[in-house]
Amino acid sequence: MRQLFKKLFNGGAVASRSGIPALPKQAAYREMEYQFKRGFIAREISAELHYEPKKGNELLFLSFLRPKGQNNKKRVKEDSIFLLSEHLLDWGSASKDVEKEIERLSFPEDVKNAVRMVYLKHKDALFEKSSTECKKAHDDTKSTAKEWAIYRDVIFAATQGKLKLIEKDEVQKYEKSDVLYEGMVQKRADIPYNRQEIRKILEQKT
Repeated sequence: MRQLFKKLFNGGAVASRSGIPALPKQAAYREMEYQFKRGFIAREISAELHYEPKKGNELLFLSFLRPKGQNNKKRVKEDSIFLLSEHLLDWGSASKDVEKEIERLSFPEDVKNAVRMVYLKHKDALFEKSSTECKKAHDDTKSTAKEWAIYRDVIFAATQGKLKLIEKDEVQKYEKSDVLYEGMVQKRADIPYNRQEIRKILEQKT
């Protein structure tokens, strides 16, 4: 957020003749953070579409007064830009492939390119994670790795060393001779099927 505020206020933001709109008195921090990001994206999209800077600033300020998903049939262009801004924020927070989502949009190519440019320029600042979120993600990764190690050791012991789970990047060091069998395990029924196929191959070799 700090980077976004620097981009906005370096050199001073220019208010329209009607003045800066009064903000809602009871707005929560998260709500105002969302409104700011949406307005910032709307302003940047309008700049990529070569709108006048005054229009971009109006969009930024209007974002604080506009409920999410609001439509105004008299201001179609404005609605479209806010809708695109909301999409970008939703995709980013959901960790979706944003560039693929942009490509699926039913908008003219120049509009999609404008949205794409804004995303590429500002994605780090717009979707940066807090230190708490980063720590949680790190802890989750460590927990998953620990669980994996336990499963691997238990299965190895239970099969008396006949079955060892390995990571994908470990496969190459075990491929020292011809591969006897390859199979997919996508559902429970695949396990006994693959086991039977492997047994047949081994029986043929004894």
